[in-house]
Amino acid sequence: MIFSAGFFIFAYNQRFKADAVICLFLRALEIDYVLVVLFCVFFRPKIITVYYNGICRRPEDFAMYALLIFALFVWKIYGLIDNDASYLQWIGYGMGAASALYFVLRSGGVVAKIALILVAITYLYGCVYIWVKKRVSFRYRWKQILTAIVFSFLCVVVIHISVKYLPDILQTTVVFEDEQLVSVLPEDELQLYQQMFPITLENVTSKDTINVMGSWKNYARMMGLYGNATQIYRNREPVQAYNGYLDLMYHYGIFAVIPFVLYQIYGFCISLKKCRRFFGKKNPYIFVLCVNIIFTVFCVFGNASVNFGNIAVWCYFLFNGVYFKE
Repeated sequence: MIFSAGFFIFAYNQRFKADAVICLFLRALEIDYVLVVLFCVFFRPKIITVYYNGICRRPEDFAMYALLIFALFVWKIYGLIDNDASYLQWIGYGMGAASALYFVLRSGGVVAKIALILVAITYLYGCVYIWVKKRVSFRYRWKQILTAIVFSFLCVVVIHISVKYLPDILQTTVVFEDEQLVSVLPEDELQLYQQMFPITLENVTSKDTINVMGSWKNYARMMGLYGNATQIYRNREPVQAYNGYLDLMYHYGIFAVIPFVLYQIYGFCISLKKCRRFFGKKNPYIFVLCVNIIFTVFCVFGNASVNFGNIAVWCYFLFNGVYFKE
């Protein structure tokens, strides 16, 4: 309640300059992402067969953050299409989008790929809209686009090699407490790898051990009208819901999900309404729509609704809160 009320007050105070607030916030995200990449390169190695956790304790959280950054830099590239932009801008935003895409593919499973496809479709529709409605030709910018692609490829290669070898060479590896290491391999193949790399793959679990449907059944069976303060356990281990709506109904009651769903519907409606004006850099409405898509996908198949430590969740409530004045 305090969290929601804080954003309502913030939105009211900034009701006459909502676009400027969001653009400044996104500029801060760009600067922060540079520090994130440097931290990953020097301190967070990629473990063989394991989803990449990056700056987070779980791969799901880092995938959601990387998707947010990918959508941000692609939106920045949109601002360059119908404007005269320098090669440096094309290269910088291209490298940012490519590196974020690399992190998404390295850290995300099926859920992250679903969100990535939906975000890509959204931007592809906007690209066609620019091409048809505004009659902007991309052939006059092929040099900038080609240069950005080359530098983006080189950037991804450098990051890939660095996160694979550099922390081990410098002996600067950082391990988080209660970190969840999930392998992309099934259980039987993971056991073979653990025999070959016993130290590296210690405490690594297979993705097959994550029983999403079983978690859904446990939460659906034990939810009540008034909610529960206790955590669900299975084999003396806490069970995650892997569904934000089920988690909300279990902890706060069945009817608690109604205002949450209505808020999500509002977010989609206001962002879709404004998407026709996304061309200018002062109008990041298509990006706000992508943030709504990312958050909703991870709510359905993940734990986004209860993960307030992730900047993507903060962006979701911030952007919709700023536009609440509409």
